[in-house]
Amino acid sequence: GTGDTDNANFTMDANGVLKTAKIFDSLFDQENHSVRVSVTNTSGKSTEGVFQVTLLPSQEDNPIEIIASSTRAEIGPGDGQLVIGVLVSGGTVDMMVKGLGPSLPVFGALPDPVLTVFSAQGGAMVEQSDDWQSHASSAEVSALGHAPASAKESALVVALAPGAYTVTLSDTNSRAGTGVLHIENIRPVREGKISMISIRGSTGTGMLSHGLVLDGNNTMESLAMARGEDSLGAMGISGGIADPYLRLWNLSS
Repeated sequence: GTGDTDNANFTMDANGVLKTAKIFDSLFDQENHSVRVSVTNTSGKSTEGVFQVTLLPSQEDNPIEIIASSTRAEIGPGDGQLVIGVLVSGGTVDMMVKGLGPSLPVFGALPDPVLTVFSAQGGAMVEQSDDWQSHASSAEVSALGHAPASAKESALVVALAPGAYTVTLSDTNSRAGTGVLHIENIRPVREGKISMISIRGSTGTGMLSHGLVLDGNNTMESLAMARGEDSLGAMGISGGIADPYLRLWNLSS
């Protein structure tokens, strides 16, 4: 017989085998579902079956998106802190943020990193982490496999609603050193996406290194832009690079 409900259109043969189905107009966070179908024919005989359904995204539903971002910079007190702007769109993003220093294999690493997440709308502090094990989300950080190697390093998990945010990395005692700030969308299957990242940091005598991890199908058109002393000076920020040079590498090929 045939059946029609709010969520599904299907046909079933006399043996109770589901032949064709158009299942679910709604979107679900989970991928696996059980569907129970009951059919009664004109003679009053009925049959029932339970089917396991796995929802697979199409290429159109799974575009390229930013999954993770890591930035390494020379960090100092005051305006020398590393500042990253993040734009969240489409829904809430469960973001893991990690600030590294002592575990980095470099001379002069940032001694005691502290990271802070601010809302760009009004500048209110959303979350802060100094020693990562003292934060309320430390168990989740460990379960995700992102526990920092040093107890002095910082990490947290925070749910960010759509909007603009600023993440800063500095030293607890205003000391200088090399640090890494890592952000990651730990549940990219949800509707929320990281749609833009902006970085302000010091290159020191070397360079500002920023890594991106992209995932999805097809391609993504992106804009990468490096600003120096001319445009930064117009915004009241001194010490900009005289002649910025931007390079992009594909590390997966």
